[in-house]
Amino acid sequence: MRLEIDSDGRWLPYLLIGLGLWWLVEVLWRPGPWLAAGVLGLLAGALAGAYRWRERRWEYLTGAWLLGAWAAYILLAGYLPGGLPFAFFFAFLGLGFLGVYATGTRPALWPLLPGAFLLGLATFLWVLSLGVQLAPYLLPLLLVAAGVWLLRQGRW
Repeated sequence: MRLEIDSDGRWLPYLLIGLGLWWLVEVLWRPGPWLAAGVLGLLAGALAGAYRWRERRWEYLTGAWLLGAWAAYILLAGYLPGGLPFAFFFAFLGLGFLGVYATGTRPALWPLLPGAFLLGLATFLWVLSLGVQLAPYLLPLLLVAAGVWLLRQGRW
């Protein structure tokens, strides 16, 4: 059986059927986080295999890393006692793009841009979620940072 991506634009009905079936399984059986992580892990493994043994295309490698990162987030969020903050979802996706860069053929630098952006967004969201705990320290740290910046500019 040959693995081909449907390029005729008929992917939307397949996506809708898959999402509908997924939703039915979730509603009827409530299997927990292991089903979602398992399905995403199988898809990631299939794409990694397609990349390794079929064609070395970026689409396969990127899909494998991102689905694997998503599966890891679901597993960790489901089984850690307090769960994971939502910011870690973006962190795992950013690590997925960095994984594409690490395992792909170089000198392609494109995975670094979304990886760095997603890791920065995750850091920003995580710091915002800690805002209540950091509020007493925020203004003094901003004043110190502004003073250091003005000294480095040499204007004062």
